[in-house]
Amino acid sequence: ATHFHGSKVLVENGLKRFNEKDCLDFFASIGIPAYDNNGYIYPNSKQASSIVSALRMELNRLKVDIKVSSDVTGIKYDKIHIMDKEKVTQFLDKLDIEYDLLQHPAAVTDEAIKYLDENLPSNPCKNLFLVNRQGTEFYLLMMPRNKDFRTKYIKEQLGLSHLSFAKEEHMVEKLDVHPGSVSVMCLINESAHDVHFILDEDVKKSQTIRFHVGDNTCSARVKLSDFLEKIIPAIGKEPISIDIPDIR
Repeated sequence: ATHFHGSKVLVENGLKRFNEKDCLDFFASIGIPAYDNNGYIYPNSKQASSIVSALRMELNRLKVDIKVSSDVTGIKYDKIHIMDKEKVTQFLDKLDIEYDLLQHPAAVTDEAIKYLDENLPSNPCKNLFLVNRQGTEFYLLMMPRNKDFRTKYIKEQLGLSHLSFAKEEHMVEKLDVHPGSVSVMCLINESAHDVHFILDEDVKKSQTIRFHVGDNTCSARVKLSDFLEKIIPAIGKEPISIDIPDIR
């Protein structure tokens, strides 16, 4: 922090993109499952050094250069990639699908998510963009928000030896969005049509389903039947069904 001389808002906004559950899911995906001890979260290994080692391995996998004692003046994208809201609504209109639309604060804080849940109640889901070890197969996983991301069970059901979060560059290349705005509707951006769509069975236990439209400041709610019978076929996907155990 002593080497950052730009706007503190930039840092705060970056950190707010990830809530506690997102953080735990990330560490679980890189081999650091955690447990709760009277409100305090610890790695199962009970060794703080295991967190550092796992992060170093993940940085190495992502080919991230680590620079120390350097001034950070800002973060810049050559191009900001976000989902086109009108493209999504036109897609839904073309399919003659009824939907409820809500503009809301960026869904990155507990307060914003509570506002969304109260004003557009539905089955809350999260979408994770994943990749195999070789970086050759990509997956968009849609699962209930209140379920933990457990790599072990997902790998077993997909017949994979390794599964992790995909790099941001792959997210931009495949879905044309940056982290924080991934949605099942990003699949209509695909040009190569090579991203596998994985659907957890518990997503089907509600009458409606909700997803981001555009970035994470706008969401739509549709009937589950329309989602499964119209939207997914129109996108050109055959969902891979899995059942992630709800172990808490």
